[in-house]
Amino acid sequence: MNFKYTSNPTAEPLTLATVKAFLKVEHTEDDTIISDLISQKREYIETFLDRTLMVRSIEMAYPSVQRIYRVPVVPIIEVQAVKYSTDDSDEVDVVDSAVNLRSRQACIIIDPSAYPDRIDDTDIVITLNTGYTDVEQIPKPIINALMLLVADAYECRHNKEISRKMTTAAADLLEPYRNQRLF
Repeated sequence: MNFKYTSNPTAEPLTLATVKAFLKVEHTEDDTIISDLISQKREYIETFLDRTLMVRSIEMAYPSVQRIYRVPVVPIIEVQAVKYSTDDSDEVDVVDSAVNLRSRQACIIIDPSAYPDRIDDTDIVITLNTGYTDVEQIPKPIINALMLLVADAYECRHNKEISRKMTTAAADLLEPYRNQRLF
């Protein structure tokens, strides 16, 4: 299974003003740097946790018919579409009644009979929305870890000798929220 993000978040979980207040930065010269660090560290946390923080769409391609399709990131908001190709090279939508989203288990269950005319060597493409619909829904420890990572990167931005990716405090805050794969 391959997946890719098909949209970017429209906002970040931390505002520039909030981070500048935390850093006690009053000037505007580093605003671009701080904004970039917020985005970079959000992406880093998303990869570390297998969790999307802000609402984004993802597209997953599965090469074979399955009953259960595992979703690689959480939280899942909704399934937008399930499509496959037929002999006529048409792209067909699977009917919503055949699709059962189980967001707490991070999976989608689809009745295999929903693909009656699928060509065997074509992918089943599932598009869905993931992420938290509101910044207030993001667990506070994740927000605090993001703040620590941005602050650490900002404070060490001139020291090329430091190669730390994550402070122990940030790692401790994030660990309970990792999307653990059981199989």
